Amino acid sequence: MDLETVEQQLKNAGVPKLVFSFSAKSEVKLLSKIMDDDEVIKYATSGSLDSDDLGDGTVELIVCTNKRVIFLSKRFLFGSNQSEVGLDSITGVSFKKRIFEGDISIASGNQHLLVKKVRADTVSTMAKAIKNAVAAYKNRGQSPVTAAPTENDSLSKLRELKGLLDDGIITQAEFDAKKKQLLNL
Repeated sequence: MDLETVEQQLKNAGVPKLVFSFSAKSEVKLLSKIMDDDEVIKYATSGSLDSDDLGDGTVELIVCTNKRVIFLSKRFLFGSNQSEVGLDSITGVSFKKRIFEGDISIASGNQHLLVKKVRADTVSTMAKAIKNAVAAYKNRGQSPVTAAPTENDSLSKLRELKGLLDDGIITQAEFDAKKKQLLNL
């Protein structure tokens, strides 16, 4: 995915400009190289992942997409670190907000990720974005549930059929069969 598309998706997701400004610019460039073409950013923020996967625990950019939550840290002299968790494995998300910063807790199987030092103005939005992305991911491909017809729907349909019978458009036998079906007889 190209850098311009990633930056536009960050804007479309309502991510504050300060999150992906100069300090995280290298992470945004890295993000453009690792995102799939069909991946969509739902929200992003900055913080610090309390995990051995990223060495010193410093993370500049945390991104929730329609497929995964990505943790990126790019250092000028020391290369970059990337960690991620798939939406399919996330079983819970919670957050704690304080005056200037907050924490996001992500439960994933038997793993528990704690993201610290999340900007206070983005912590609840990020937690909600992850929850919504997980729900959408787990419900993808499921057809919407259609409600069973109510008694009023059945009576309305029966009256309509009676009108068709009276006008000679359907036969008495067709009317009786449909009536049994509608009234569950």
